[in-house]
Amino acid sequence: MVEIANFDSHDLPQILSLWSECFPDDPVTEETMVKTVFCNDNFAASNLLVAKEGNTVCGFLIGMKRSYPYLDRGLEEDNAWILAMAVSPRFRKRKIGTRLLHTIESHWRTMGVKHIILASFSPYYFFPGIDEKNKAAISFFEFHEYHCLAPAFFMERYLTDFYIPESIEALKTAKEADGYRFRSFQWTDAPAILEFAHHSFSPGWYHHLKQAMMNGQAESLICLCFFQNTLVGYIQRAMDGNPARLGPFGVSAAHRNGGVGTVLLYEMWSSMYRQGINHIFFQSTDEPGRRFYERQAMTVKRTFYHYEKEY
Repeated sequence: MVEIANFDSHDLPQILSLWSECFPDDPVTEETMVKTVFCNDNFAASNLLVAKEGNTVCGFLIGMKRSYPYLDRGLEEDNAWILAMAVSPRFRKRKIGTRLLHTIESHWRTMGVKHIILASFSPYYFFPGIDEKNKAAISFFEFHEYHCLAPAFFMERYLTDFYIPESIEALKTAKEADGYRFRSFQWTDAPAILEFAHHSFSPGWYHHLKQAMMNGQAESLICLCFFQNTLVGYIQRAMDGNPARLGPFGVSAAHRNGGVGTVLLYEMWSSMYRQGINHIFFQSTDEPGRRFYERQAMTVKRTFYHYEKEY
């Protein structure tokens, strides 16, 4: 008989094995699992459910609910997240997934949760949503009244033959003539960039900037743009420790649509290429972002969809 129980540390090896079986396109190491789930201040064993038949783990659900305020978002008391969920193919068609889902939903309702979000927990997540190719997961969650929202595009580019086109060189020259400056992060920039991110972008971006500084790597991971000595844009990479992962990336509203973002992007790619990084990717952007990056020769590798449920 399959039983649903809260996580026990002895279950971790089987959870990782089951992850590899169910998510072959999204491998997770022990280190990544620990950093993403167990080192999160909000982790609680009651939000990580395990389905077991005897000593065999046949399913799991990794949930997250804030118990500590997240910058200016606070506790988000009404919200909870399902970071990942899986059932072994050998145990499917036995309502195990339904039992896992209903158990966590019931638990969260007693805590006042009114809004459940799939996958995209900030600041760290495994997926931005459900892969469009995962028809079984889409059918399962839609059956349980989760609603499909906007797409999120996983994009990439290879830099093995990278060069800066003449048009980009000319654009940079023109922007510099207009009073813009592009350069790498310096430690004296820290107060300005933290204030810029805090007021102009999401708490997650602010968090990742701080992490790059706390890790002592900001000088090699962040490129900046100034206009008349005022910071107006930045781009970062390696926010999860992967040197090839791009983002966050933002330009202040008053300076968009004029080429600042394009030049910043090529500044970062040039820096990466010089360091021998020949592949770049990011996990999620929206439709306008997709159009921008496609103009810069990036391609969509995968498409995910955000899903949510309201009570």
